[in-house]
Amino acid sequence: MRRPSFLARLAEAWRSLFGSARRTELRPEMSRARSPAAARRAPRPSASATEIFTPTRPRTARRKLVGRAPELARILDALRHDGAHVVLYSERGRGKTSLANLVATKLRAGGIVVVRHACEADSDYDTIFRALAADLPHTLVASAAGEEQWLPAGPLRPQDIADFANRLACPQLVCIIDEFDRVRDEGTRTRLADTIKLLSDTARPVQFMIVGVAATLEHIIGQHPSIQRNIVPVHLPLLSDAEITAMLVDGGREIGLTFGQQVILFVLGLARGMPYMAQLLGLRLSQSALNRGAGEVDATDLALCIDRMIDDAQSGIGLRYAEITSGARDRDMVLTLRAVATAPQDRFGCLQATRDGATATIDRQRVSVASVDRLLDGGILQPTADPTLLRIGDRPLMYHVLLLALRDSVATAAERARADRATDLQSLGAAAD
Repeated sequence: MRRPSFLARLAEAWRSLFGSARRTELRPEMSRARSPAAARRAPRPSASATEIFTPTRPRTARRKLVGRAPELARILDALRHDGAHVVLYSERGRGKTSLANLVATKLRAGGIVVVRHACEADSDYDTIFRALAADLPHTLVASAAGEEQWLPAGPLRPQDIADFANRLACPQLVCIIDEFDRVRDEGTRTRLADTIKLLSDTARPVQFMIVGVAATLEHIIGQHPSIQRNIVPVHLPLLSDAEITAMLVDGGREIGLTFGQQVILFVLGLARGMPYMAQLLGLRLSQSALNRGAGEVDATDLALCIDRMIDDAQSGIGLRYAEITSGARDRDMVLTLRAVATAPQDRFGCLQATRDGATATIDRQRVSVASVDRLLDGGILQPTADPTLLRIGDRPLMYHVLLLALRDSVATAAERARADRATDLQSLGAAAD
């Protein structure tokens, strides 16, 4: 038997939520009887929703980072024990900077000096290394003259950095270079690669952790095979369902809210493993429930959350969707986008698509190859080394597609729930007579 589609499963969960709410409304005495016990069991808030769910900013070490334990251990082992450099990369929204914050805290707690710099579009080799040097405590640079410049004037070379490393009065220094994907100067990438090789070959006490948005290691550091043996690449995968569930349950406990099983199912379906989207959904749902004075997130909050997220979407996303689908009149493209948005993904966000003549199969759904090719040409989908795997290149658009489809499904489920409620009320009236 063919399993129900992704949207069908969410619609069924939605009907279940409305059904449970309907049963409570029809038997108010049960609701009143449960209220005191429910109030006693309600979690006691210890933080606000915006402190717990942080979609617009990285997590700090003061707050627990859900998941990422294997990646954290791999990075710390590479930096503490292996003398290697680390490249941390993934698509946007997977929590790279949050993980880098935690790495820096763990290293400093172990006595390792850490300096950081976030790159900008016009950053180059000189600006990056002078900014890192400026972040160092002055006590770490040994200088007989006392006032000697830490780095020479003029354009810096990899040898200058190696010479500078010899003067450091500390056993180990880790330099975190964040948002390295923003650097446009290819010469900067080449000189950084030369610096890594020189420091590794001469066993200088300086290591790098390079962080950036990229699909592959080469996209972030360029084509420099000579340094790959000196680097530990860490590609952040999507979060598992268990990790997102823990994020909601633990976060709700701190806020004083509970997330029911069906609500969590919706979040899992919409988040698709992305920490950013899970955090955003957790925040919006929590805000809705707290505004109602409720202790549990329910169907009402989900409906409001979906509408708000569609309204809050950047105007460019809505225009892009309208353009691609000809105002939703191109039914084949609408179905193709929904197939892509709901298809199972591997832990790195790739989905399977096979071609057979003029049609393609995505998650057992048949769509036209022409529509898939249009998405590839527009960068909404991206090819991979495996011709049967595609990578999502425009995830905000995919979330918009999901939200629109789910809003349609919600409207249908709500209408059915209202019809069921009217039938139940009629039945109760007839029984009373």
